[in-house]
Amino acid sequence: MAAYAWSPILAGDKSAKFGDEVTASGLGISKEDFEELALAGSIRSKKPPKLPEGYQGSVVDFLREQIKEAELAAGASFDEAALESMAAIGEVS
Repeated sequence: MAAYAWSPILAGDKSAKFGDEVTASGLGISKEDFEELALAGSIRSKKPPKLPEGYQGSVVDFLREQIKEAELAAGASFDEAALESMAAIGEVS
């Protein structure tokens, strides 16, 4: 199963950027350390979303913004859109 970096990873002299496909051997770490990165959310089986060039926020911030924009476009009030974006993030993390 493929695994992707959801945050920059520095492991000794090896590294991975956001969105890179990663393996324990490719990072030069043990399977246990790789599992720890997965438990922390730094590595996931889903490929992360492509962020706009120069985006400075986190993936979660980006997803919240996208959900809120979609809810507002669908006619939800600002408060409803904010609540929906907060609830939906739990479904992707």
